[in-house]
Amino acid sequence: MSPVYKLLLFIIIFGVVLMMGYSSFRYLNQKINESETGWELAGYSLLLLLVNVGLLLGGLFVLIKSYGFLADAE
Repeated sequence: MSPVYKLLLFIIIFGVVLMMGYSSFRYLNQKINESETGWELAGYSLLLLLVNVGLLLGGLFVLIKSYGFLADAE
């Protein structure tokens, strides 16, 4: 696979994961700020952590699988 394609693929996947992470952060941060009980605060904080870890691992998984797919396509 050409290095240009690898770079372009990385930028696209990174951009999508970044946009999804930022939008989930804004939504869940608003929920955290509006929390009235400790359980809501803990729940939304844990959810924010899990969503961001999931996006990181999911983005890496998609990047690895797409590299493998494009390398086999040659």
